[in-house]
Amino acid sequence: MPPPPAPRRDPLGALPTYVSSLDASVLPLEPSDILAARTYVRLRKLFLPLLLSHKRPLRLSLGGVASLVFETRLTAWFQVQEELRFHPGPEAHQLAEVLERINPLIPRGGELRASLLFERGGDAVRALRHEGVEALSRLRVVLGGMEFRARSLDPIGRELPSVTFLAFTPERVISGVRDHLAWPALGADLALPEVTVSALRRSLRAPSRLRLV
Repeated sequence: MPPPPAPRRDPLGALPTYVSSLDASVLPLEPSDILAARTYVRLRKLFLPLLLSHKRPLRLSLGGVASLVFETRLTAWFQVQEELRFHPGPEAHQLAEVLERINPLIPRGGELRASLLFERGGDAVRALRHEGVEALSRLRVVLGGMEFRARSLDPIGRELPSVTFLAFTPERVISGVRDHLAWPALGADLALPEVTVSALRRSLRAPSRLRLV
């Protein structure tokens, strides 16, 4: 992928196209997709508004104590760049380790991917986290007549960690039901906003192969 243009030339024109191209595939990120830390830091103020605008419809609040953030190839790229921006010249093995850890967040195979973040405590939250995998099995999303069930992408010990990476696997066709997220354990039953529905449908339709020029 060619590097983005210098901001002095075209600060508002070409960068949105560059950012969109990053999300036009579900292929894993490769070292060639990652900008050098100095380049990213120089362009970061221009990238951030575009990235935050992309991420806003993907974030849902769950009962005021947790958030679910659906992931895309672009949000995964952003996580990699943010993690590496304090390392001007990461070794190849360091970059490979970060990509190996973050690439599973890219949606693929008809699945959605998300990060679950617990932001507050309390007895109900502690009890839910202590349930671990059993608690996750009751977290569901209905989108376009398909019900998706949550599962953790990482092994879970005795309780859910404060940040958990999830896959939502299609489980069954369910007709006549609105697009929504349900997690009874947190009292969450949310109608999905149209902007969120559109963003998630784009994730599911993203081509698995795309040549970027």
